[in-house]
Amino acid sequence: AQQARGFISTLFSPMIPAASALHAHEQHEQIAGLYRRSFKYMSVAAVPLSLAIFALAHPFIRTWIGAGYETSSYTLQALMAAYMINLLTGPGAFILSGINKPEIGMRSSIMAGLTNIILCFTLVQSIGYYGIVIGIFTSLLTSALYFLWMVSKQIPGADWVLYRQTLTRPLVAAFLCTILVLSADQLLHLKGYIILSLLVFSYLFIIYRLIFAGSYLDEFDRQTIKKLIPLRLRTHL
Repeated sequence: AQQARGFISTLFSPMIPAASALHAHEQHEQIAGLYRRSFKYMSVAAVPLSLAIFALAHPFIRTWIGAGYETSSYTLQALMAAYMINLLTGPGAFILSGINKPEIGMRSSIMAGLTNIILCFTLVQSIGYYGIVIGIFTSLLTSALYFLWMVSKQIPGADWVLYRQTLTRPLVAAFLCTILVLSADQLLHLKGYIILSLLVFSYLFIIYRLIFAGSYLDEFDRQTIKKLIPLRLRTHL
């Protein structure tokens, strides 16, 4: 997770000076366009990768430390779902920093921290270990939703319609593939690094083929994404 966040920060950090320059010239529509595209790119990256880990949690734990650790698998699934939602706040955080409103992200982080402490302390006493998992999941979810709501008040067009239109295709594609992997694991109890590697490749290949099909990405999106992927894969876009 730390490496993923660092990689994403490297990709999206140039948005800060770009948003700052647009804000200085009061080009609010361009700021909104920057957010729309960056949120789409984050969705294309975060949703499939996070749900791939969610789908393969049981085979991964089974391969890594053996059978009988279902609790670890369920924990990984819950935290990856929350982490995916948290990643989607990234573009908004960079843009708000660029337009001199970093306090929104700071309030969201404080909210997540306080909610996490209160919920974990309360729930662990009543339901045990899973109380910690629920506390972390809930704190990340609520703080992310609060942040996205605040972004919608600061950036024109950053409303729930945008999120629905942007997230529907990646979520549907990932959901279908996740159901297939979970069903296969229930029947076959998948295990082994070679099988995991094949599943990851197949999972992501199918998802991205479904995402890139049709008009979800315009020509500008395709050219931008081509700059970020290996040359051999560009012909598939």
